[in-house]
Amino acid sequence: MFPDLSADHLLIDIPESVTYYSKTGEGTYATAQTIDYAQSSQITKDDARSSPALLENDTCVFNLWRGPLGAIVPKVGDYLEDARQVKWVVTRVQPSDRDANGYQRYRLTTTAEN
Repeated sequence: MFPDLSADHLLIDIPESVTYYSKTGEGTYATAQTIDYAQSSQITKDDARSSPALLENDTCVFNLWRGPLGAIVPKVGDYLEDARQVKWVVTRVQPSDRDANGYQRYRLTTTAEN
């Protein structure tokens, strides 16, 4: 039996809001949506080992929970803007925190666009 993780996003320290843009085609994006309860962090040693090129870029990891995402399913090529209005392009999506209702969190590896 899986535990219910659907409200785990309410427990994170220092949540932030981000503006999310889903890519719909080459150079086109859906209307921006504000996502609450995002959590950002630096890349891990495992990230750096699996993709050494990440060290050459401004890279950040964002954790986004399924509840606040609504119908959005993150994918490579989407981007988000943080509170400082830095544009972060999604380069990797890792679903995690699975419960009886499926994955509850997406771990997004992102690169700042200059």
